[in-house]
Amino acid sequence: MSSLTIQFLQRALTDVNLFAPGLLKRVNDDVDIIHNHISKYRLDLPRSYDVVLDLTYSDSGRDEKDIVTRYYCADHDTGVIFYLHDFNASKLDVWNEIAGIYSVQHIGKSYHSSTPTLW
Repeated sequence: MSSLTIQFLQRALTDVNLFAPGLLKRVNDDVDIIHNHISKYRLDLPRSYDVVLDLTYSDSGRDEKDIVTRYYCADHDTGVIFYLHDFNASKLDVWNEIAGIYSVQHIGKSYHSSTPTLW
């Protein structure tokens, strides 16, 4: 068995208003879920990466229980965006807005040449 160097979550970034009631707790809970996932599956992650959290309300309401969290990870050394679980990249319509992205196979290429606007 090879030894893995487990790189735990370094930074979690979000543009959510952390002063809004319940949102700071939700972000902290989401970070805990991600950290536990990394630990449980002993993921060997890049040396320098961030996790970006996007919290939005579902179509069903504007209550705390209606918040949906989406995320992505960015490896700063290689400029690659990645996920910690299987992800159907065809659901990411915004990739079509990034110069150079013409198909799902292009995801994983460097994002340094064009700054992605993900929301």
